[in-house]
Amino acid sequence: MASHPILTIIEKSQVSPPPATVAAKSLPLNYLDFFWLRAPPVHNLFFYELPLTKTEFLETIVPSLKNSLSITLQHFFPFVGNLFIYPNPKKPEIRYVEGDSVAVTFAECNLDFDDLTGNHPRDCDKFYHLIPLLGQPEKTSDYTKFPIFAVQVTFFPNRGFSIGLTNLHTLGDASTRFWFLKAWISIARSGTDESFLSNGSFADKVRATFVLTRNVLNQLKKSVSTELPTLAYVSSFTVACAYVWSNIATSHNDDLQMFAFSIDCRARLNPPVPATYFGNCLSGCWASEKTTMLTGKEGFINAAKLLGESLHKTLTNKKGVMLDLESLSDLFADGVASTMIGVAGTPKLKLRHRFRMGEAQKSRNSFARL
Repeated sequence: MASHPILTIIEKSQVSPPPATVAAKSLPLNYLDFFWLRAPPVHNLFFYELPLTKTEFLETIVPSLKNSLSITLQHFFPFVGNLFIYPNPKKPEIRYVEGDSVAVTFAECNLDFDDLTGNHPRDCDKFYHLIPLLGQPEKTSDYTKFPIFAVQVTFFPNRGFSIGLTNLHTLGDASTRFWFLKAWISIARSGTDESFLSNGSFADKVRATFVLTRNVLNQLKKSVSTELPTLAYVSSFTVACAYVWSNIATSHNDDLQMFAFSIDCRARLNPPVPATYFGNCLSGCWASEKTTMLTGKEGFINAAKLLGESLHKTLTNKKGVMLDLESLSDLFADGVASTMIGVAGTPKLKLRHRFRMGEAQKSRNSFARL
């Protein structure tokens, strides 16, 4: 008996801003963006538990998401534009012209919704069905044009749906994507932009969710403060990272490990970044250590010390928090780590919303780059 396909395409659409709402615009990349030109696309996946029939999904969810996305793109033209790379010396830029659109795929999936949204280890391959691919680049003698953003909405019969987003990192960092998503959610809820204006495979891998409660984090911080009373920086973030790092270290037999995370520099630059800044504004922080120092009874404490000292050094650097070429050369001063662990995004964005059919300052369709 033939098996049913995991994913069935329902509709492929191209969504643009409402006609005559956005003039042709461009947003040149700056040095904060150049670092990400060769980075792989960024994927985000959100699940919404909402028991629906297929008819309800097609007649309610699909038109609502398309309409609200169209209105949102009116205020975030880079998401609907394309990345243009030119021969030197002209800088790369994100450019929008009338008629540009975002590829939006609507599909139906027969995978187990509860399995995908659980906290237990899940097969990573299953998630790749739910994220969209970016279109192919277009190359001419004058430029190479890259699609920059794509959306996939996947229906799970009688359980809910997921929204998968894929974008080039040059479009922006996690804060930029959150800004966009917050607007889209607000518009999808109300049906208009009035409320918004008034106030982003390997079969042998699995994915799991581990929850560190406030009580656990406080206990971890207390342990670090007791063992290292002079450590200048002890936070929920650093002890959580240290806990993760020390646990991962126990499953590796390599010599050297590196742990790195990004730093949002928006509130840390002088002069300050404009509230309308759109794009990447990240620096980095990292620590390296021999695996033997990260395991055993003192492994967690050592990891917390390394991360706390590194973060404190970065944040109090008189030259500022932004990385320069000299800092990047220090990445492998102790050798090349065979295990590299990275943390992306931030829990401070609090991107948790209930979906209902149907808060940010007026954007006026303007964005700033440094």
